[in-house]
Amino acid sequence: MSPPFPAYQGSDPFIFVSYRHADSEVVYAELEWLNACGFNVWFDEGITPGEEWTAELAQRIRDASYFLFMITPNSVHSKNCRDEVAFAIKHNKSMVLAHLQPTELPDSLELSIGSMQAILKENLGERAFHEKLEAALRADAESVGDAETRSEVTHALPSKKRRSKTPLYVAALVAIVAVIVGRLLLVEDASRPTAIRPADNIDTIAQVPGFSGRSAIAVLPFVNRSNDPEQEYFADGITEDLITGLQAFQSFPIIAPSSTFKYKGTSPDIREVAVELGAGYIIDGSVRKIVDDVHITVKLNNAQGQLVWAENYDFKYEDVLRMQAELVGKIMLAIEPELLISEVDRARFVRTEDMEAFDYFLRASANTYATFAYTDLNGQAVTPERLDLAREYALKAVELDPGFAAGWRMLNHIDGGYVLNLAYKLTKQEIAAKIKRSIEYGERSRQLSPFEPTVCSCLAAMLLVSGQVEQARLLQEESLKQNPGNAGVHAVMAKILQVDGDPQRALEEITLAKRMSPKDMGMSTFLYYEAAIYQELGRFSEAIATAKKALLLAPTNYDAEFVKIVSLYASGQRELAQAALFMLKASTPDNFLAVSAYDQEFSKSVADKLTFANGVSLHGLRYNEGLQLIFEELGWRAD
Repeated sequence: MSPPFPAYQGSDPFIFVSYRHADSEVVYAELEWLNACGFNVWFDEGITPGEEWTAELAQRIRDASYFLFMITPNSVHSKNCRDEVAFAIKHNKSMVLAHLQPTELPDSLELSIGSMQAILKENLGERAFHEKLEAALRADAESVGDAETRSEVTHALPSKKRRSKTPLYVAALVAIVAVIVGRLLLVEDASRPTAIRPADNIDTIAQVPGFSGRSAIAVLPFVNRSNDPEQEYFADGITEDLITGLQAFQSFPIIAPSSTFKYKGTSPDIREVAVELGAGYIIDGSVRKIVDDVHITVKLNNAQGQLVWAENYDFKYEDVLRMQAELVGKIMLAIEPELLISEVDRARFVRTEDMEAFDYFLRASANTYATFAYTDLNGQAVTPERLDLAREYALKAVELDPGFAAGWRMLNHIDGGYVLNLAYKLTKQEIAAKIKRSIEYGERSRQLSPFEPTVCSCLAAMLLVSGQVEQARLLQEESLKQNPGNAGVHAVMAKILQVDGDPQRALEEITLAKRMSPKDMGMSTFLYYEAAIYQELGRFSEAIATAKKALLLAPTNYDAEFVKIVSLYASGQRELAQAALFMLKASTPDNFLAVSAYDQEFSKSVADKLTFANGVSLHGLRYNEGLQLIFEELGWRAD
């Protein structure tokens, strides 16, 4: 079979592909795909089977940026392939193992490559296999050689946006970056400016009040290199944990994970990410966990896509928690060497010392809604069964460590998610019970970590839905002072202000939240808040348009649907409101209850517009009471 194209002969970074010629048909198809992705590929199309291993092959392996072994039953028993692998390992080449066919490794290879990353085509299917392979090769491209070489390799490769499932490892990530950045500071050129600055010509970077002009930091999901889907919850949790730790220092605005997780499984251009998120710095990397050993690669990039540093780090799993705070502090100092980090800042980064409790916490996090979102961080549906499982895990975490603030906050978040997203499945009594319990959990968490933004916002949201508007506003005003760079804090503040009769300031807050986290997975909720504010202001056409945007992002955002229908009716578009209501009824279960967790006083702007034929007014009614009357007026009566 003829080779699909000549082997690469230039001086740019390239992949060395090791394979058995008996597998040419299946391998050449993969080579064509690699070539189409823009990778430079060298393979030995000029060497016939049975020939001795040549000096040319040895030199090509030395020169390659990374080594790709195409694994089949034929290749693992080929002496030439085994020699190539051994030579690549001897010369510390970055290696990716692609299992094209189900293959059992012989003992000689099991010893040398058994613990390395392997991508199994038979388990993934062709599309997912290609996405994983591309992500692995690009990640490896950025982690080989010295900083200058890494930068060259990175820019030699194309950037393609693909969707796949590539997780990351949380606590380990935090540990790695600390050491890496610390080493960076030791070798920094004295002539370099005291702070690494983002690109001057990127005017889309959000300037957030309270941070002395410092640019935002975005932490992209780290790639799970463990080849074990069960490790995904660790990966996602570690990313969130790193972000929480960075937020705790309150020196830079930090992009929320519900925004950065949009890039999970992709290979985005760092410069595009910086513009899309309004970030001055991007942190990314990969994690590999083998039993109790953890290997992490961490990279810090500026907004121009320039690699500031990149390094590998190895440590034992039991050291993960101990090293987190140190890692976060060193990230801060790498970006802003003159920054003063006080012990008060460090104290905000509250963590458990119990690894088992931490593990249960991560498992709970993996089964809950992403903040403000209608799915988990991976875009998967969250069912009542998953929330019940998450609650079991979170309860185990706090049983093991009653002082684990994040564990209590997670319990608050789980019950809150049930109330805010699944109210239509609950009775009034069940809603009240979950709100009460959620507030109790939130108070417990806040006693342990009074300034953590998620703790305050989850508690404030539950106080709001329980009718304790003044308490919610006081708590969130304090949270806003402590965490001005957190988009979620601004969003919850906006909803509280809207309910409390201050829609103009509420609009300012939700606008800022959207600007600070423009790709947020919870954008549907942000838009619902905005639509409700427009409705409160009597700007019904804007309320309708904004609610429609929210529903495009999350069709089960029933609060946005209610705003749309009510605003249509209040603006005189009865037929359209009626049509929208009938579509809602047709798309929901027979036992669907049209209720909102936000059962505040009904909107005065709507009440001013509507008086029913029997003289009944909406003034002074609760939201759900008024909603029921409007729906009945439009022809939907509870069965």
